Amino acid sequence: MIEAQPGPGLGLLLAYFFFGKGEVKESSLVGDDHRIFGGIHEIYFPFVLMNPITLVGVILGGMSGVFINTLFHSGLVSAASPGSIIAI
Repeated sequence: MIEAQPGPGLGLLLAYFFFGKGEVKESSLVGDDHRIFGGIHEIYFPFVLMNPITLVGVILGGMSGVFINTLFHSGLVSAASPGSIIAI
């Protein structure tokens, strides 16, 4: 589940949607659709590069997701391909 974990990118794109301005706000919602249905997680990389401090939030979000999966012995046992919400 580490590879296909949708949480950190989803949180970042939703933050840009709710608190962003202009074209960034509009494009974050479209990027979110690609992540949910298409499994293309790399769509949020340009949003991280626009504001590099958000990399800390994405890393901490990934760490918390891995911790929860470890704590509850949950997650996938093999790679989800594509890594969309539907496949997970």
